[in-house]
Amino acid sequence: MKKQILQILYFGALWGFLEATLGWALHWVPALISGTILFPIATLIMLRAYQDSESKTVVFMTGVVAAAIKSVNFLLPNLSFFKVLNPMIAILAEGLVVVAVIAWAKQKDWKQLAAFSLVTSIGWRALFLSVQAIEGVMTGMFSPTLLSTSSILSFTLWNGLIAAAMTFAFVMIQKTWVKRPISLWQLSPTTAAVAMVFSIAATVAVKFL
Repeated sequence: MKKQILQILYFGALWGFLEATLGWALHWVPALISGTILFPIATLIMLRAYQDSESKTVVFMTGVVAAAIKSVNFLLPNLSFFKVLNPMIAILAEGLVVVAVIAWAKQKDWKQLAAFSLVTSIGWRALFLSVQAIEGVMTGMFSPTLLSTSSILSFTLWNGLIAAAMTFAFVMIQKTWVKRPISLWQLSPTTAAVAMVFSIAATVAVKFL
């Protein structure tokens, strides 16, 4: 149990750190492109967590930690509620969909890996838009992505296909080159705590840049 908690904190902090730093760097490009790049990297983190833990719970809780780190932004001034909430929902949607079919990623058949990449990349987007539609019904303010068929298709299908191709390439590279589990020293309470501190600090710091 202790090892799994450390894995959750370690990988969750890594995901949160990359969301803060790489996500900030990518805010200079269109939002749809940003999401296309971030999802394959998040998938690699989840797959590595699964490789080391063999636990779907660890994988999903990794996403919960990453989303919790994102929630620190609620404490910062001049940030709208939904600009903080929606990225958290996106992270949780990614985690849910990846966990649902993560067994496919253990296969050596490239067709199975391609199916995993396609289903997860398009699936989390469809789930995220469903939540945004519910938000729109409740608040009367709909996301621009939901206002036309073309924008919905662009977000879910076209960008989803690009992200799926990137995810497939990353997964193939990981299965070929990454064999060893995270070492014990990396999973110590100290390193997990340091990773969490750096992740939270980066999440806060980028909002002032």
